[in-house]
Amino acid sequence: GVTDRNYKRLQRVQNSLARVVCNAPYRSPSLPLLKSLHWLPIEQRIDYKIATMTYKLRLHHQPSYLYELISDYQPVRCLRSSSSALMKLPPLNESRTQTSTRAFRFASPKIWNSLPVVVRESTLLSVFCRLLKGHLFKIFEWPLDRPGASESSLTATNNGAVYKLYWLLTIDYWEAQNQAQKCTTVQLFNTQCRVKEI
Repeated sequence: GVTDRNYKRLQRVQNSLARVVCNAPYRSPSLPLLKSLHWLPIEQRIDYKIATMTYKLRLHHQPSYLYELISDYQPVRCLRSSSSALMKLPPLNESRTQTSTRAFRFASPKIWNSLPVVVRESTLLSVFCRLLKGHLFKIFEWPLDRPGASESSLTATNNGAVYKLYWLLTIDYWEAQNQAQKCTTVQLFNTQCRVKEI
């Protein structure tokens, strides 16, 4: 499992990468950029990887050392949940610490059972991955979905383009100035050489 501290570190790396891809300023909000790129935040990406691995384990029963850690939920009586493709959760007394709850045998059933039935019952891996990413992308609280959020934060990409254009023009200006100075120096040198020849 990953600790909260490492979550934040990885999220800062992803935020910086999103700003680079979108040419956004350093202090621009990162969540609107992630949404425009259709990137899942780090915590949701980890859930995506665990859910995808669980789907492959249920489908192929490989690798065996991971498949032995999970099992399907089988109720004693015939219930509606019997046909929901649920997984059995480990006993609570086995998760004595917070670190143990991050283990695959605990995280896999928890994430799998939280998925909609349509996602869990997908017959193809490609369909499962598409529905899973759409589900995780939908349930995450993006800035515009939160109370009091506005669309002003989405202008960060445009501001980044303006900053980039400004710096490009500045660099072109200084390159032109240096080139003109070099030309002037060459002309003065040629003039001095001609004077010496005379």
